[in-house]
Amino acid sequence: MAWSLKTRQYTVYALLLGTTAILALVVYPLVKPQWVNFRRGERFFLAQRFSQAIPFYQKAVAEGVKRPEALKHLGDAYLATGQFQAALPVFQRLIQEYPDNVEARLGLVGLYDQFGRVDEALSLLENRPELWAHDPLALVRVADLHRRRKEFAVAEKYYEQALRLIPEDVPIQLKLAEMLGWTGQTDNALAIYRQILQKDPHNRMARLSMARMLSWQGRMEEAVQEYRTLLGEGS
Repeated sequence: MAWSLKTRQYTVYALLLGTTAILALVVYPLVKPQWVNFRRGERFFLAQRFSQAIPFYQKAVAEGVKRPEALKHLGDAYLATGQFQAALPVFQRLIQEYPDNVEARLGLVGLYDQFGRVDEALSLLENRPELWAHDPLALVRVADLHRRRKEFAVAEKYYEQALRLIPEDVPIQLKLAEMLGWTGQTDNALAIYRQILQKDPHNRMARLSMARMLSWQGRMEEAVQEYRTLLGEGS
């Protein structure tokens, strides 16, 4: 008798669990369709199936999902599929709703820059410097924008700030050295190239740029030697 009672209890529990699971599958999408769409979008996004993720994110956002990831990933999916114009209002809305989101701010800066809206890109960052003052990637972005506006002294300051945070970053060193060469500070540029090559003698970009800068200074023998080293003909 006791065994039969336990069996009936287990059967009832199993039925309750099954019923709950079925109700969750059937009712939840009806009650919370926006979250179902958001999670479907996330699955496609994480699988890098961006075109398939977009319509689910669009539905989720239209239905009222209030999470920065919904807008951010929708914008990123547009970017990944080359739909830059479609991405622009998404990132603009993201900044309006989440003004402290640095990653989203940088995404919108990149879009503005791509569309040639350099002043708007700079304004977006310089209005909130406390958000990115210690972010080397943001500092480099600001430097690049000032360089585009031919404000080389300001750009130099931001490159140097970035290098104080990550002093061994070679791409930033190369950017700074290239700009110094443009502005006639060839000795300072050469010093940076030598520093890079001392640590990595096989850095082709640094050696090529150094050879070119030596030729600008009229130091042709040294330039030729660097070119030969680059081509594997050096001593």
